[in-house]
Amino acid sequence: MTQTAEIIQLQGRRMADTEDGWFKLSNTLSEMLCQVQLSGREFRFLHAVILKTIGYRREMDWIAAGQLEDLTGITQNHQSEIKRSLIDRKILLKDGKKLGVNLAIDEWVIEQNYPKTGKNKLPENGYKTTRKRVTDYPKTGKNLPENGVHNKKDNITQEDYRGASRCDDPPQQADLKPKAKAQSRASQLPDNFTPNGKHRELASKLGVDLAGEFEQFCDHHLAKGSKFKDWDAALRTWLRNAGKWSKSAPRKTYENPNDPLAGVVYI
Repeated sequence: MTQTAEIIQLQGRRMADTEDGWFKLSNTLSEMLCQVQLSGREFRFLHAVILKTIGYRREMDWIAAGQLEDLTGITQNHQSEIKRSLIDRKILLKDGKKLGVNLAIDEWVIEQNYPKTGKNKLPENGYKTTRKRVTDYPKTGKNLPENGVHNKKDNITQEDYRGASRCDDPPQQADLKPKAKAQSRASQLPDNFTPNGKHRELASKLGVDLAGEFEQFCDHHLAKGSKFKDWDAALRTWLRNAGKWSKSAPRKTYENPNDPLAGVVYI
């Protein structure tokens, strides 16, 4: 054996030998270790616990986290998660700070559903298919008509209402109010202005010569450049004042036979 050890040392190889120590392990437990589904870290952690318990003929023992890190290379901040997973699967037993292998192998949870990570598997044909276009979206807002086209009024946004008017737009509340009548501006005497029936009726009622008063009315306001918004009302006011003046002041009448407006009264 000494010669063998020297050869191994010269070649720089390390080989397992019972002279370094050994322990008994049940064949049933060995077979179960071949069947149970474990991650790489769980496998190393479990074998470290077997070595520190069954290897020293103990069912359970308090194993320091530093010893487990030296054996497995698993840092201490990751050991708690692995330990909890193996205990939940009834592979390890815990009694206070002691750990041990559950020799009742029928209680072990052999299969473990690990979360899927990485890319999805390729289909059976070996080619990656493109994602199908989704057409069944959740229903929101108004439903589309059968022809798949919205009505024009459904496409109108709030900004459209603020902008130019559309013939298909529903009337706004402000549009329903009657618009105020635009006030006309005052203007000078129109060239085609003539007395109407109301003027003749009023002059007859007041006993006023309409032709004479109308001529004076036109001369007076053309000379002053008067402006009125309503010349009909201005003439009616002139006729009423003429009726008042005729009662307070005497009038002299001069008839001109050549004047087409015969019977004009001059003050």
